[in-house]
Amino acid sequence: MKSEETTTTCAGISEALRAFSDAAVALAIALEATTAEAVASVEADPTKFLRPVAVVDAPEPPPALEPQDSYATGEPMTGKSLISRHHALKSSERVSCDLRVFAGRVRELRLEVLKASPLQIGTILGVAASTVSNWESGLNFPRRVSRERIIALAAVYTKWTPADWGFSA
Repeated sequence: MKSEETTTTCAGISEALRAFSDAAVALAIALEATTAEAVASVEADPTKFLRPVAVVDAPEPPPALEPQDSYATGEPMTGKSLISRHHALKSSERVSCDLRVFAGRVRELRLEVLKASPLQIGTILGVAASTVSNWESGLNFPRRVSRERIIALAAVYTKWTPADWGFSA
């Protein structure tokens, strides 16, 4: 009994494979014909398949960046550092904050008030040590949550007001 079922099953599988193979061959022939027609159509009129392209004005050149010094070290900045400073200045302007004052306060809090390393401050605030260093040098301006955390940390040890951090009213 099992032998008959196995034979029937094998025959059914073989038949399905032949049908699948025939379908695959038919599909390949149809694709080849379609491809040949498409190639002939493009050769007859190459512009037929071109889509109109929107004309876009050339992008504005980046603004000339003024030479600047690192707020933390006083050393001249170049290349990517200048671009980072440019973005940090834009970010600080959006929240009406003087970047130089804010960077100085972060450094003062870390060195003089807490006497901590960038790694220790970063661990407390949930950011990398390099992020703290970038805030101090003015290469980056912290996002809202990080600003709130660092100001809250300072409030525990100092009586600094928002104006002391460089925020205008």
